[in-house]
Amino acid sequence: MLCTAIQVLFSLFTLATLIPLLEIIFGSQSQSLSGDNPSVGFGQLKAWLTQELSALVETSGQPIYAIYGIAVLLITASCIQNASRYLASRAMTKLRAKVYANLRETLYKGLNSASLHYIKSNRRGQILSKASNDLTEIEHGILNVAEALFRDSLTILALLYVLFSIQTMLTLFILALIAVVAVLIGSIGRRLKQDSKAVQHDQGRLMDFFSEAISGFRLFKAYGVEDNEKQRFDNLNDSWKKGYQSMLFRKYLASPLTEFLAIIVVASILIVGSLFVFNGKLLASEFIFFIAAFGYIVGPAKSLSSAFFSYQRGSAAAERIQHFLSEVTALSTGSMRKTSNVESLTMAQNLHIENLSFTYEDQAERLVLNKLSIHIEKGKHIALVGPSGSGKSTLFDLILGFYKPTEGSIYLDMIPIQDLNIELYRRCFGLVTQDPILLHDTIRQNLTLGKPFEEKIIIRCCRQADAWDFIQDSSDGLDTVIGDRGLQLSGGQRQRLTIARALLFDPDILLLDEATSSLDSAAEQSVLNALKTAMKGRTTLSIAHRLSTIQGADEILVLQEGTIAERGDHESLIQSKGLYFTLYQAQNHTKG
Repeated sequence: MLCTAIQVLFSLFTLATLIPLLEIIFGSQSQSLSGDNPSVGFGQLKAWLTQELSALVETSGQPIYAIYGIAVLLITASCIQNASRYLASRAMTKLRAKVYANLRETLYKGLNSASLHYIKSNRRGQILSKASNDLTEIEHGILNVAEALFRDSLTILALLYVLFSIQTMLTLFILALIAVVAVLIGSIGRRLKQDSKAVQHDQGRLMDFFSEAISGFRLFKAYGVEDNEKQRFDNLNDSWKKGYQSMLFRKYLASPLTEFLAIIVVASILIVGSLFVFNGKLLASEFIFFIAAFGYIVGPAKSLSSAFFSYQRGSAAAERIQHFLSEVTALSTGSMRKTSNVESLTMAQNLHIENLSFTYEDQAERLVLNKLSIHIEKGKHIALVGPSGSGKSTLFDLILGFYKPTEGSIYLDMIPIQDLNIELYRRCFGLVTQDPILLHDTIRQNLTLGKPFEEKIIIRCCRQADAWDFIQDSSDGLDTVIGDRGLQLSGGQRQRLTIARALLFDPDILLLDEATSSLDSAAEQSVLNALKTAMKGRTTLSIAHRLSTIQGADEILVLQEGTIAERGDHESLIQSKGLYFTLYQAQNHTKG
């Protein structure tokens, strides 16, 4: 800020040399001095410069020496002015980078604190657009405005002060014209903000479309619907194009419109100012300076105008980000404690679920889970089976604290989980899902997730998960990059990696969410062997589609429409000939 102030000050000093120069050239300095009785400010500076230069002319007898003096002053002032400008730009660059990084960090924290429901119910492209396009708009819009607002506003205010010190009435006339210009530009800017919101929304949809095009590549090719998808893309792209054109038309109107209106103001100054000169209210040299000073205002005014239009776009992006942060804050699982004096947490006795009911906020009339009670002793294997939509995966999400129960509670060793530290509590669990969650990174990074583990421990867990053989055969072993979502590996290999990861983190409780349902028989057997190793000495809660995989469970719970329809071991459930028996018969009949 200090450097910017110095820059503006020396810009004014450069301008201040214009009047003495003109008076020396026109030979009117005595007339100029006769009416001057300066006290402070610009008038005093002008009088001092005129007096010193006039003295130089009288001493040397040559006006050219005064011109030399002015040239030296101009070069010196310009050097200080531009050095200050560079230092101000460096300081602003640091500020911009810091604000931009902080905004990205805030977005990332907001995403991490979002509820699972928010992630599931919002398009990935819209979320990604906020972290890329919207942040860029804020940088180019709001941060540019912050820079221009101080620098250009200070320049304009300083120049207006100078103009007021020369001729008050003429300056007031200019301000009235500038007010009209501001109203015209403001009306265009408001419309620009609306266009910008629509464009940013379409950008998010386009990003989502590209994401789906990548994830659904095989699907679209297999069903031959590329032309349909291309038509959908063209419609969306055309909508973005029209909005983008409309937005840029208004944006690019700002600078020429400002310049045109500035010419109208200059023409008005020429007419009104000439009348002041003819009536003896303004010196000719002061009138020329007046026009030059106003011309100096046009640049910062155009910059502020463009910044205002950029601000409208940045403001729209900021509103989208603020809306995102308010949503994820409102929907986050904030009921669980974030801090704790305890450094670690383990399951000593049991995990207990009591009268658990749950409904999604946007489906309040439908109970996904209804009065569910389950007691899981340490070291036991509890299996969940039932038709699709019976609430099995939702129960896992509730156990992990991704949702807050509508009614009832979940206890770890008889302590309500809302009284536990959420991070320490979740470390008690190891999750193996139907679709392996893998990163576009090395095998090592996918196993450790960035945490430090000894090499021998990683290898031991990979052996236990029956994954070490194919890891050794990979091009770079543990440092082999496995591609997006691990697609360079087979389904069985991906699943064994997730089991090895669960073993590496050594959880007390394993959550197996249909870990083998998408595998062929050979891969399934390999994964089952790995799971048996992982389950030894651990409490296990598993969801199974293939009933043959959970026949050895200590207890099987049959869920139907959010309630426990049956419970018992495999033999007792077969003998009761209920829903479990029906499901078992259907699978065996299909195999037969």
